[in-house]
Amino acid sequence: MKNYPIDVQIYVSKMMDFFETVVPSLCEEEGIEDQDTFSELVKDRVLIQATENQLDNDEPMLDEDQMVTIMNECIIKYHLDNMIAIGLIKADVDIETGENVYSLNKTDEV
Repeated sequence: MKNYPIDVQIYVSKMMDFFETVVPSLCEEEGIEDQDTFSELVKDRVLIQATENQLDNDEPMLDEDQMVTIMNECIIKYHLDNMIAIGLIKADVDIETGENVYSLNKTDEV
């Protein structure tokens, strides 16, 4: 985080202090078992959005829609990463578009 503008660093630090107060209940509600991994996903995403806001608006603050979008994206990413790790799905990248492509792993077990 050292290479980011100081306003962004301060904002993200304060956001994460607040976020840590709601992590346990959010993780329980969303079936997230690894709070540290989830918090790191959120921190990374907030850092990116705050930096974009700083560059676009000279202000790192996220609006409510941005925060909701980040939370939803991180919840989905957390669960996708876990499904990949346990072998339920596989992830590839479409060479033409650069987009992530997910598919179910075929198994003989039912």
